[in-house]
Amino acid sequence: MKNYLSKDRVHYSIFLKDGKIRSVQLKEHIDGLNKHFSNSIGVIYSWRAEIIQKFLDSLIKKYHDDLKSKVKSYQTVFDDEVFTLDFNKSKWNNEYKLTTEISMKLLLAIRLTSSIEKRPRVEEALEIIHSMSDEEVSFWAWKVLSLKSRALNGFKAMYL
Repeated sequence: MKNYLSKDRVHYSIFLKDGKIRSVQLKEHIDGLNKHFSNSIGVIYSWRAEIIQKFLDSLIKKYHDDLKSKVKSYQTVFDDEVFTLDFNKSKWNNEYKLTTEISMKLLLAIRLTSSIEKRPRVEEALEIIHSMSDEEVSFWAWKVLSLKSRALNGFKAMYL
């Protein structure tokens, strides 16, 4: 019998699809008592998907660097004592399970990238997201999920 109070009940994954048009899809998975729910919380296409894939690779690299440089007691908190990323670089046509911290940065990045037209400005926004703390990212991810475009406009006004 599963422990339904554990942190494992909610996890995130990203699917990188390479077809006629490349796409990146961020999913939230919820393990309920009787059913498993899988919800798409962000999708992006074409050149924006390629930028998000590069952003994901930079987050993965930072994650592995943090694991090497942090003390063991911090690693257990950082990894929730359950899960570590076992890949160093993402590849197209694969789905990867992610940590919550990386997922929230990707959620914010996907939503922000889809609302910006010019590529240099998108890259600037992703650099800002990459440098933000987990607390700032969770605040903005919550705002983006609840307030949608008003939150994105607020983020752009504050940081870009």
